[in-house]
Amino acid sequence: MDRKPYYLDLYRQMLEQARIGYTLAIFGDHLAAQQEYEKHTGLDAVHYFLMQKHHWTRGQIQAMTQADILFAMSEEFDLWTMPDEARQVLADMTEHQFSPSNASALK
Repeated sequence: MDRKPYYLDLYRQMLEQARIGYTLAIFGDHLAAQQEYEKHTGLDAVHYFLMQKHHWTRGQIQAMTQADILFAMSEEFDLWTMPDEARQVLADMTEHQFSPSNASALK
């Protein structure tokens, strides 16, 4: 049985999860600066923001998938653009290091 299509699909799913996590973390840094958080950055800042805005508990937020969090934050994303440097890192990593054609580099 050829498992390659399964592995390729799994690989793409994992890559998408990583892209969402990265986007949320970069947005969290922006959010922390905007909200003047002193102790929260990255994904932690996103979680803290959701706790403040929706009065959700940390446990409720941690039970959410990153795709759910992205959806919950969609209104906040409307006026935000990922910084060029962060976008370039994402493009470079996706194109060069994590593409299926370069998967042998992960051995």
